[in-house]
Amino acid sequence: MKVLREYIQNAVSKNAVGIEIGPSWAPILPKKEGYKIFIVDHCNEYDLKRICENDENIKHLSDNIEKVDFVDNGIDFKEMFSCPDGFDFIVSSHNIEHLPNPVSFLIRAQNALKPGGRLYMIVPDRRNTFDYFRPVSTVGQFLEAYKDKRTVHSFSAIYDARTYDVSGNTPDGDITLNRNQDKPLYDNVIECSDCGSYIDAHAWIFTPSSSFFIIPAAFKSSASTTVPSLKTSRSLMFMTVYLVAKTELLKPLLGILLWSGI
Repeated sequence: MKVLREYIQNAVSKNAVGIEIGPSWAPILPKKEGYKIFIVDHCNEYDLKRICENDENIKHLSDNIEKVDFVDNGIDFKEMFSCPDGFDFIVSSHNIEHLPNPVSFLIRAQNALKPGGRLYMIVPDRRNTFDYFRPVSTVGQFLEAYKDKRTVHSFSAIYDARTYDVSGNTPDGDITLNRNQDKPLYDNVIECSDCGSYIDAHAWIFTPSSSFFIIPAAFKSSASTTVPSLKTSRSLMFMTVYLVAKTELLKPLLGILLWSGI
C-alpha cells in the first residue's frame, strides 16, 4: 500500500486540482501537505472521527481525518464544487469494490476530469484477501447494476460477501470461513437486503488483469483498448490509472502491482 500511495503522491503536482474519494482516516493527498484537493466522503468529518474513536483498530488514525468538502449524494462532481473546467485528477483507494453502481461512479469521474486528466484507483486483489474464493466480477454484472440504477447492494452481493468471507494467511496458509452460525445466513441476508438501507460489502471482485478488461468493456469504448501484459503472481493490491482523452473513455494508461511482502 505504501508503494502505491507514494506513486500517487509523486505523480500528482501540488499545482494540480483534484478530488480524493473516501479517504476517511487515510488520505493519500492530505490538504495539510499542500495538495489542492477536494474531499468527497460518505459522511462528514465529525462522523468519521466518531467512527474512528469507537474502533480500537483505527482510533490512533483519527488525527488524519481532514475536512470533508462534500458528503457524496451522487450528483456530478463538477456541480459539487462549481468547477466547469473539470479536474486534473481523481484518487479513489479501496472504494470501487464497495459501490452499488460502479459504472455510475466511473461516468461521473469521466465527466469531471479534464481531457488528459487521470483517475487513480487502488483496488484489492481478491487472490490475497478475504474474497479469495470469490469469482471475479463480470461486465454483465457491472452493466446490470447500472441498468437497475442500484443505490444499495443486491441480495446476491451481500450473501456472497458473507458466505465466502475467509480469514487466514491466504492463499499459502490455513483458511477459515468466517460464518456466523447464530442465525441462518439466508435469513440474515434477507433481512439486510430488504431493509432498503446501504449495507457495506465487497460487491465487486477483481484481479489486476480483470480490472483492465471490465472497465473499458463496461463503457463499450469505441477506441481499441489493449489489456496490458501483467504478471500473474499474487498481489496484495494493485493500482490502475486511467487517462481521459477526448475520443476515448477511461483508457487504461498503466497498471502497477504491489506484491505480497513489499
